[in-house]
Amino acid sequence: MQTMVAKPEEEQQYLDVVKVVWKHIDQEWKRVAPRILGKNGFHAVQLQAIRLSHPPLPIFLYLLGCCVMLGNGASVCLWGGVAPITLWILNINYSQTRKSGLNSL
Repeated sequence: MQTMVAKPEEEQQYLDVVKVVWKHIDQEWKRVAPRILGKNGFHAVQLQAIRLSHPPLPIFLYLLGCCVMLGNGASVCLWGGVAPITLWILNINYSQTRKSGLNSL
């Protein structure tokens, strides 16, 4: 069986694009986060980001997603049955980096 090994230029083919996009997202987050979260919410997200060594935007998105579970028991009829309203959150991240911190939220 032959093993495929990626060439160095293939391994980082989207790295430059990701860096540009993340820079824009980071700038926008810093600009609007205090207004979206309020003073206490902003500080709470910052504290968790420091505690978990993770950028604050993914922390905020995880916490926002958790708010669905704090609802009043609302449900939806799907595929012939009733199911609670939920939200899936996918974290796009480098392999094995700080995932457990986000999952602990």
